[in-house]
Amino acid sequence: MNYDPSVFNMLFLETFNMDLLETASTGLFCLICCHQEQYRELVNQLLQTQSDPTYKQRLLEAFNNLTPPTLTMSINRQSKIAFMHNFDQFLTNVRGFLCVK
Repeated sequence: MNYDPSVFNMLFLETFNMDLLETASTGLFCLICCHQEQYRELVNQLLQTQSDPTYKQRLLEAFNNLTPPTLTMSINRQSKIAFMHNFDQFLTNVRGFLCVK
């Protein structure tokens, strides 16, 4: 099964209504849980597009905080809530320079 990168691109590279954060976070978390390898590939591709080492490092840290090893990658309420918090922090930390690119 192939993972459609358009959802990834929409959430990370384009602007969207932040009132939809909970819905977007839940959908993204479910996709990541079901397609972990494809998600890692998309993250690596995005990292490789960053020419500024400072932004690249900041983005790498943000993705590591988005899905830390302590986050259980199974679709349950506790994990979805933790991911939503992480996603909100991710957007706060890196969305500005990703959307400008």
